[in-house]
Amino acid sequence: MPEKIKIAITDDHALFRNGLAEMVQQHEQFEVALTAASAEELIKQLQIRSGIDIILLDIKMPGKSGIEILPEIAEIDEKIKVIMISMHEERSFVVKSMKGGARGYLLKDTEPEELYSAIMRTYEIGYYFSENTSKALVEDISKKQEKGSKLTGHLPELTSDDLALLEQICNGLKAAEIAKKLFKSPRTIEGHKARLLEKTQCKNAASLVAWAFRNGLLN
Repeated sequence: MPEKIKIAITDDHALFRNGLAEMVQQHEQFEVALTAASAEELIKQLQIRSGIDIILLDIKMPGKSGIEILPEIAEIDEKIKVIMISMHEERSFVVKSMKGGARGYLLKDTEPEELYSAIMRTYEIGYYFSENTSKALVEDISKKQEKGSKLTGHLPELTSDDLALLEQICNGLKAAEIAKKLFKSPRTIEGHKARLLEKTQCKNAASLVAWAFRNGLLN
């Protein structure tokens, strides 16, 4: 049996934190390695133990917020991937989280199946966005390009096909899955993805998403 994915959960509400831990633990491939009631407690625990793969991190908590400690988590172990858990679906929270280094964003009313998928895709691919979140981000990219926003550096022009592909990539879909969605062959999708990566000078899908934030497309 493969080694389980080790998960940390941080939320200041005990009822939600314990319920989430129980839900995660029910998956045969996941292990809840630690829980914390605050950002500060999480950092202390990470400093004395290693091996955490994924952190499910609340955004708003007493003391430091989840977003505030993202750089501290990266400094302790850059391999840890963080999925923000929040009641807020406003784009501003998503953008701040991603700019801080989060790899995913889920609402607290997310169904267990999507939670499991988000954890697996973040672990395997490097990032995860829900359908609603990804649509908001991609729409924002399109609007900013239409308005000719002032961006950092020289950016390539993205076509409507590029944006459609980017949306599906943000959804965490693989080539075969994207092909079905866009009614194209997996080979065509792979070729388009390669061209998009070349156009943006990104190495992989995760860096492509980060590229959009780094260049101010999602301010």
